[in-house]
Amino acid sequence: MWVKKCWSTRDGKKYVTHHVVQSYRDEEGKVKHNYVVSLTGLPQEAIEAVRRALKGQTGEMGLEDVEVTGGDSLRGAGQMAIWRAWKKTKMEKVLSSFTEADRKSIFAMMAGRITEPCSKLALKDRCADTFWARSFSDNRLDEDVLYEVLDRLAEQFYPVQENLADAAEGEPTLMLYDTTSTYFEGTEAEGGEYGNSKDKRWDRYQIIVAVVTDGEGRPLAVEVWPGNTADCATVQHQIELLRDRFGLKKAVFVGDTGMYSEANLDAITEAGYDYIVGLEYHRQKRLLLGLGKGQLDLFAEQGSYEWQEDGVRYVGYFSARRQYRESQRRERKMEEAEEELSRLQETARKGRYYTPGRLREKVANLLEWAGVRDLWNVEIEPMDETQGPDEKSRIALEFSPNEVAIERRKAMEGRYVLATTLDEDERSAEDVHEDYKRLQQVERGFRHIKSYLKIRPIYHRLWRRIRAHVLICFLAYHLVWRMETELREAGITTEVETVLRRWDQLRLSETTVEVAGESRTQWSWSLGQLGREVRDEIKQAGVWRSLAAYRRGISIPTAPAT
Repeated sequence: MWVKKCWSTRDGKKYVTHHVVQSYRDEEGKVKHNYVVSLTGLPQEAIEAVRRALKGQTGEMGLEDVEVTGGDSLRGAGQMAIWRAWKKTKMEKVLSSFTEADRKSIFAMMAGRITEPCSKLALKDRCADTFWARSFSDNRLDEDVLYEVLDRLAEQFYPVQENLADAAEGEPTLMLYDTTSTYFEGTEAEGGEYGNSKDKRWDRYQIIVAVVTDGEGRPLAVEVWPGNTADCATVQHQIELLRDRFGLKKAVFVGDTGMYSEANLDAITEAGYDYIVGLEYHRQKRLLLGLGKGQLDLFAEQGSYEWQEDGVRYVGYFSARRQYRESQRRERKMEEAEEELSRLQETARKGRYYTPGRLREKVANLLEWAGVRDLWNVEIEPMDETQGPDEKSRIALEFSPNEVAIERRKAMEGRYVLATTLDEDERSAEDVHEDYKRLQQVERGFRHIKSYLKIRPIYHRLWRRIRAHVLICFLAYHLVWRMETELREAGITTEVETVLRRWDQLRLSETTVEVAGESRTQWSWSLGQLGREVRDEIKQAGVWRSLAAYRRGISIPTAPAT
């Protein structure tokens, strides 16, 4: 290390600064400087004493009069990126109804969700090595304080979302809506009910979480429902929320299969909105069966096919990948069904195990479960004439593929249908399809919330805290979405949470210089070999200068002596 003197000119004035710097060589062998601590403002004789001390020289001040010591090392660039996203998304304005102290607690819970998902009790210890935990007063991360803040956040569940919408740039026109479920440990939580678990945890109580995003995946609104609420039962409330609370005048709702009942679609149009929806399987099948072979062939020849029925615009699409997947499934299920039918045929022929009615029921259930009920011709006749129709007897079971139905099924494979209220001059068939595919943005958001931010399992018991916990995860995802957008634009495709944990390896190191009764303490990046690699990645993301500026604006207290 050595003392570097720098000159700069601003507004016609010349400024001189002194820094303790550390030299190193980059991968190309070029000499670079890492600024360790600023000496600017110290008396000149003190600066000279530090210069001589670092060179091992003596002077009027001896080496014993100069001390350069290293202190704590804190996470790091990843945490600074979260702080930057907090500022960029105007989160302090979104949470303006809370005190500054409460906002710090909320930030801690959000940042903890992103990089250290844990309980409120563990948050203080798990995040003790972050710069923001050092900057906050000790009680901000106490469990009791966090729960008090959660209670206040629950009271502001909707106003916070309204402020989030106001802080967004521009009014969204494409509304992507979907729901998911998340489960509890235990059975005492308010609102926890058994339901259709999308986590495949039917043995656990759950809640339903509904999320609305715009076409780019930006989270706009969140709602929480009891665990036994059907997906389609949540839609009308969300429409009213967006219309009445957010003042949304014009929008296109995009939803997936089974989400929108006829009543929901009517509610959307009555509110003055449009929709693009995937159709439930049986309705889609009925529509496709109503088309002629020539029309179905146009799906593959043109890639899409449009028609109107009862005043609704339907747009059908063809996917070769989907066709291959569906044909493979059909063939596999036909083979499985044939194997089971052969087994039943042999069993029924040899012994009196079934009545004709019971065997018909068993065969129907078998074929229904496999999804090939219409693809087999089945005949069942008693072999023992003396037996009554309700008595067990030997039975002849004959079956054969229904070639007509199979050909009809083949003609529908790879084809699917969307319904929309948009006219062709508003959205072409290709645009409708692209808008529908954007639902993956919501699914991506759920993956962040459930897998990375670890919303599940939920340990809270009170409904207000359950809702506040979901809101914390939702706001944390808002920060993640902001950071992810910037990373994708820079060509970095790794998940945000993984990137931030890597960036946290570039730590903030504390250095103190004491000389002539004066001391200077400064926090700087710890640029070892790994630190330089991380810094280069941050530069690639285009946020290095911004992070450095935010670092200079953060005041990190020195840890008290023990």
